[in-house]
Amino acid sequence: MDNLAGDSQISTQKFELDGVKLISQEEALDFWCRHLWQGTVKSVTAVSSMVLGGGYDMAIYQIAQPFFFGVRSANSELVGVVSGFATSSERFRSRGLCVLPEFRGRGLGVLLLKAVLTKAEDLGFRLVWFFPRDSAFATYQRAGFRQVSDWFPNSEGLGRNCYAQVELPSRSTSL
Repeated sequence: MDNLAGDSQISTQKFELDGVKLISQEEALDFWCRHLWQGTVKSVTAVSSMVLGGGYDMAIYQIAQPFFFGVRSANSELVGVVSGFATSSERFRSRGLCVLPEFRGRGLGVLLLKAVLTKAEDLGFRLVWFFPRDSAFATYQRAGFRQVSDWFPNSEGLGRNCYAQVELPSRSTSL
């Protein structure tokens, strides 16, 4: 993750952030195309059939009802995005975390990930997983994710990825 604290021009600017809010699928997909996967993919879909640990499950497209979260600057510019969706009855995937470079190092990535964790817990999921790039892994660790696989090159040529997960508290049904 880029640390911009040393950049005096950016670190002296003050931005009032509106907080993490639900955003539209269209806003998220546009943001991802322009900032996260720019020039590496022809189109971006709202969900992926990837499963934790490797492989794909096309049934995910039938069960996934994605949520998109964003954070905006004081001038309403979308500066960070993430999504989340079910990949099974107990697992929820967080996907597409991206914060604009000039807004990194301010905890926005962690806030976005916490929004996904909260939504997954509210919906009763037991585990949230992600497929982070090595360059941003510290953000995932700060949000509570732990690495559960080795690192390997990603297919877009954007560094390495691993699988990471957070186990959510189980809900007690007893009184």
